[in-house]
Amino acid sequence: MPARHEKLSQALSLILSLSTSQGGLTVREMMAIQGCGRRTIERLLKAIDQVCRSLEQVPSAEREKRWRLGPTPLAWAVAISLEEVAEIEAAAHRLDGEGLRESAGRLRSASRKLRARDRADTMPA
Repeated sequence: MPARHEKLSQALSLILSLSTSQGGLTVREMMAIQGCGRRTIERLLKAIDQVCRSLEQVPSAEREKRWRLGPTPLAWAVAISLEEVAEIEAAAHRLDGEGLRESAGRLRSASRKLRARDRADTMPA
């Protein structure tokens, strides 16, 4: 990868890591994931917060602060497509046909939650 793309790649990678981490990440964990130093992570966090405006400190009993990224306009980067939700619903239908109603119900529940989570402009109903 050309050097000029390295910082963007680092930032996008960190955005995805922070977006998918429910419990948040410590600076130390981010350093390990990104393979860079504390100061680089601090600069990336500052830039991400300026752009996304949803960097959150996660309450924790630990001494180290934990960070995650809340809902952002960048949600499309990890959005679930209509086709993926349709596959979940089709699988639920197949499970119903096989008599596995409990499993089918769990898939339908997951599908409803995914639809509710995503905004209408990300994934139409």
